[in-house]
Amino acid sequence: MLHRFVVLLGFSALTSCLPDPPPTPNDGPLDHSLYSGTGAFTFTPVGNLSDRPITVYYHIPDSAHQSSPIAMVVHGSARDGEYLRNALKPESDRRNAIILMPNFGSAEYSNNYFLLGNLFDDGENPSVASQNDSTEWTYAIIEQLFIHFRAEVASMDARYDLVGFSGGGQFAHRFAFFAHRPQCDRIVACSSGWYTLPDAASTFPYGLGTTQRASDADVRKALSTPLHLAVGSADTDPNSSGLRHTAEADAQGLNRVQRANYAFQRAMDQSTALNTPLAWSLHIEPGVAHSAFGMGNYALTYLYP
Repeated sequence: MLHRFVVLLGFSALTSCLPDPPPTPNDGPLDHSLYSGTGAFTFTPVGNLSDRPITVYYHIPDSAHQSSPIAMVVHGSARDGEYLRNALKPESDRRNAIILMPNFGSAEYSNNYFLLGNLFDDGENPSVASQNDSTEWTYAIIEQLFIHFRAEVASMDARYDLVGFSGGGQFAHRFAFFAHRPQCDRIVACSSGWYTLPDAASTFPYGLGTTQRASDADVRKALSTPLHLAVGSADTDPNSSGLRHTAEADAQGLNRVQRANYAFQRAMDQSTALNTPLAWSLHIEPGVAHSAFGMGNYALTYLYP
């Protein structure tokens, strides 16, 4: 945050009583030559996903500087990144937080790529033979995008936070399990319709079984990730559009509130069983239903109070 200081000139006896001023931030302005204000750009991943470019919507508050936090926000299954970017602009300005909104278009990113990360050729029917190399997993795009954007605007923030809503919440909590994420700080998964649970006894996509992240060490690492599950208290409609109803999903509960509580309880159970610390948390936001606007604003206030 930028501060304004008033310098008082007067008698030494008076000035000697004044407290020392707060330190001046040692960062400076961002580089706005490519990205400034509110806009969009096309990002082409490198490596095995280079044939799947994405549109990235962004908002940089006028007051942002080199140390302003960067939040990577992932839309829901409507794939409406531009709408969500616009909806979160006021809160972004209030928090002085830069938001990046990668938009996973349905033509390039089917649900197997978006919701299930392309871990398998068909994540709904996984097998050892159909596993994809980690360089083909969609999660790799997030770190690549952060590195690109940070360099282009001369940001001094070495880490970013990841926020996802609904389908993006599924992307976000699976990112905690499967992504190579050395520059990701915190993850907020809002209003997920159903969960991949942190245990190897259940087969993917409902658990870690059959994946390359199924060992006890992998589960411990996932449980030690700062993952914040959040859902609106009124997100209780069992017939909500897009809410999956399979035997495995319904075993987690019949609505999003029940399923968030179930996933968090399973994480606590695994933490106890493996005698490992749990860095997860759960929040129920009062009065909010299945709302990208409501839960997105909550996520920004949670991350940047």
